[in-house]
Amino acid sequence: MSQLSRELPPELNDKVFENLSDDIISLVNSSLVNHSFHSQTQRHLFRKITLRIGPDPHDVSNLQNFLQATDIAQYVKELTVVARTPHAAGHVAPHIGPSSFPDIGLLPFSGIEKLMITTCCEGHGVLLHNPGSITDLCRQFIRLLLSHPSINELSLHNICEFNYLSLLPRPRTTPLILTLSGLSSLSPVPVTESNKPPINIGTLKFKSTTTSSAIPSILRWLGVQQPTIRLTNNTKIEMQDDVESSELSFFWTNTGAILEDITICVSSKYTGLFFFRGV
Repeated sequence: MSQLSRELPPELNDKVFENLSDDIISLVNSSLVNHSFHSQTQRHLFRKITLRIGPDPHDVSNLQNFLQATDIAQYVKELTVVARTPHAAGHVAPHIGPSSFPDIGLLPFSGIEKLMITTCCEGHGVLLHNPGSITDLCRQFIRLLLSHPSINELSLHNICEFNYLSLLPRPRTTPLILTLSGLSSLSPVPVTESNKPPINIGTLKFKSTTTSSAIPSILRWLGVQQPTIRLTNNTKIEMQDDVESSELSFFWTNTGAILEDITICVSSKYTGLFFFRGV
């Protein structure tokens, strides 16, 4: 195997490991076969990672120490942050003042493309800005992640009244893909900013268990004078077939006041895809 790896061009090895990207066991075994395979397999092994941030302030500081001692952070493209609530973790949330924060501004995530923020309690929504929901440390960690300019896809699951969209860097070179699932919704108080261009939404997705608060919260943000986010005639809107028909009708009717042209793609497990389009 060692002789073979010296004979094959690196780009061919990369192609082999790319085809194995979903086979974790094979990637791990390959990383142990040859030193030259180590960095090539790490690129795929750590492309998607999940971080669970709880009430213990050492969660983030230990993570930082680990990432700074290795080079795996550069390979992370899809990051899921699970905000563990104090109730689920079995702790009372400690009050951590700003002076107690570890220096987490130096986390070496430089290439994150997809960021998902979720909670550990399925079926329960969490208000990130509520002091009792998550710790200040976890909240600051999420805020810093949102400041990465490489993020082009943001997914929220069971995150209620999300009000951190304004933290995304602007102007953007590519439209944002925004997904709301579970109990997720945007803040009822939209952020208006006269000194920054709005974030163009390239694709807006409503997943199956989205509650009736998600669609009105989107429309509320779009209806202000200087919105943080903006739908355009090129925005792709995706819904699943178990979204209530009344919600679809409500969204269809109200976006007519904002957009001259709208296409909604509804995904059905029975009939595939079907489209609504209005001008």
